[in-house]
Amino acid sequence: MEKDADSTGNGSATAQGKKRSIQDDDCRSATPDGDYFPAGRLFEYQWPVGDDTAEHYMLQEQVAEFLDIRGIQRKYPDLERRTLDVEERKYLVGRGVVSETFSNMGLVALCSDQVLELMAADYPRKYQEYMDVLEEREFQTALKKKILETRSMGCLACV
Repeated sequence: MEKDADSTGNGSATAQGKKRSIQDDDCRSATPDGDYFPAGRLFEYQWPVGDDTAEHYMLQEQVAEFLDIRGIQRKYPDLERRTLDVEERKYLVGRGVVSETFSNMGLVALCSDQVLELMAADYPRKYQEYMDVLEEREFQTALKKKILETRSMGCLACV
């Protein structure tokens, strides 16, 4: 696979016709309107929900924004893709991942494993940024669980 020149965060992003320099250590992705799509906004989910054997997915639109890829279907035609069904769109709207309007625009799901492989190979800094977010989420989940366990035992000082 060909590596994108801006995949390491070097280059510039345009916002309303003005060039904005992105520093070498800045892994944020610029969206077409000049905003940034942070790794923490990538939503990875299992579908169907509740099925422990179900695949994990990410939205193609979010992945493309995070990696700053225009034409992701042309650049990575071999990625497994599928159009979201009605229930899946409702689930994502209910979770606040996408708006009702955006959900009706033909969203596409990508297999998470393939996305992570692509990121690790072609966008290592973006991959690390996402891995850092996942690690922080796991830490916060474990901390909340510990707090709840401690509260149920009646020992707030144990935290």
